[in-house]
Amino acid sequence: MNGVKSNLEDARKRHERLSSEFRPAVRKSKTGSLFSEKHAAQQEVQRLERLEVAVVEFAEDLRSACSMTRDLLCCPTCKQVANPVHEFQVGDGTFQCKYSGCGTTWGTRLCRCGKPYASMLPSGKFAEPVALGAGWEDRLYGCDLLAIPARAANGEWSFVCPECGEIS
Repeated sequence: MNGVKSNLEDARKRHERLSSEFRPAVRKSKTGSLFSEKHAAQQEVQRLERLEVAVVEFAEDLRSACSMTRDLLCCPTCKQVANPVHEFQVGDGTFQCKYSGCGTTWGTRLCRCGKPYASMLPSGKFAEPVALGAGWEDRLYGCDLLAIPARAANGEWSFVCPECGEIS
């Protein structure tokens, strides 16, 4: 950013210098190359002003993205921050995070029906339901679930898509 500001300031000074040289040259009808130099200097100032705006917007977007990423790393169970390198994975429009401290996993999944949904599993382990029947999820996990865990046809644990009911 400082380089852009410095270049912009230099371009503005050059344009001002050429403008002050141009006025007397017009009076003497000896503008020569001053007109094209002044025009080029003005274009450079405008280009650098646009670049400065783009750099400021990019920096703000980057700060915003960093803030959102930090929020995604915060464990919803113990409120500790997961390691972004070892405990955070990004997929195609999804993410998964597993905090090694308490074992909680959370993230987003994409169902085969195309709908994304959130999932969270305290301790990161699926628990076998002791008693089947209504409410077993609440008895085992309390209010810490975002999607209902279930076994897929292959026997693996996964989650039920809240949109279509498919286990994915």
